Amino acid sequence: MKKIVIGSVLLLSGIALYIGVHIPAAHYMSQLSGWSTPPGPYATSLQATGGMAGHRIAIWLGVVGLLFYAWELGAPLVKRSAQAIREADRRFDEQRAEEREQGERQ
Repeated sequence: MKKIVIGSVLLLSGIALYIGVHIPAAHYMSQLSGWSTPPGPYATSLQATGGMAGHRIAIWLGVVGLLFYAWELGAPLVKRSAQAIREADRRFDEQRAEEREQGERQ
């Protein structure tokens, strides 16, 4: 449960920071008269408004927040899958043992 709270905080912080960096960059981009092709108009306006580091941090926070979600919500799924694989392996071994016994009898 703590991982979901941490993931939520990180994800929402990343979204808020991204919006906070995107709005000034988009506003500046509408007033931009020219830019170089790489990096393009958006990255040029991010650089001009000083939002490049904030943009990267926002993406990083969002990805880490999603990883916390995946870690917390994926753990039960992995456990169920591992248990199903063990059960299928056990049934396969039993079936092979029965087939060997029948082969030895003949």
